[in-house]
Amino acid sequence: MLLLDANMDVHLASVLSGFKISRDTAGKRGWKALSNRDLVGVAVDCSERPPATLPQYREQFLALWRETPN
Repeated sequence: MLLLDANMDVHLASVLSGFKISRDTAGKRGWKALSNRDLVGVAVDCSERPPATLPQYREQFLALWRETPN
């Protein structure tokens, strides 16, 4: 699942949903006041795998984009 922070465009969550990507926003969970550092720290503590990097997100997005008919 992707957790989008408060700095992300509000429309991105619905776009990801259209690609069937599990996502949520920090604001929707009531975490808008937390810093990105705090959010990442909690995510790492609660996860068995490290969070994906931006290049990994990019590759996942491009793969889904290629699979989606125009």
